[in-house]
Amino acid sequence: MKFLLDENTPPSLLGRLAGMGHEARHIIRMGWASTKDSRILELAAETGEIILTHDLDFGTLLALSGKAKPSVIQFRLKRPQVEDMADFLEAYLPELADDLSEGALVTVDERMFKIRRLPIKR
Repeated sequence: MKFLLDENTPPSLLGRLAGMGHEARHIIRMGWASTKDSRILELAAETGEIILTHDLDFGTLLALSGKAKPSVIQFRLKRPQVEDMADFLEAYLPELADDLSEGALVTVDERMFKIRRLPIKR
């Protein structure tokens, strides 16, 4: 899978994703700091990347867009740690692969995760 990490996601997650066999880029390392979330959605849709973020705006933007891509995994962790995010991805990406390839918003917290297929119906 290919991932685009939002600027609020630790760059150190790149190495863990690479170790799992995934491609990943980070917004800050690409020189796109402060890029609007709507533009990040467009870029990820164009390149087929899945966005990893802590930003809840992406869910709203996806719902308003009515589009089926890109997929987004949003972490809603109280104390986000790279290890926790990486462990979740390593454990659950195989289970989420079909949903993410078709288009999904996955919300992750300490207790569970929820999958909403795209486009989100209002």
